[in-house]
Amino acid sequence: MLLDRSESLEGCAAVDAGCGGGDVTYDLAKRVGSAGRVVGLDLDEDKILLARTEAKQLGI
Repeated sequence: MLLDRSESLEGCAAVDAGCGGGDVTYDLAKRVGSAGRVVGLDLDEDKILLARTEAKQLGI
């Protein structure tokens, strides 16, 4: 994955524009850790609802 090539994102803030179901958003959340913040944006409200639900299930 492209994110594997980046430096540490611990404590960073990130935006996932066009996040869809949130797969990349969840990976970003793990990489920024509890000190960071990730916001996922998408025009499809159904996808956002699914992403929020899964994020809660994952404890993110």
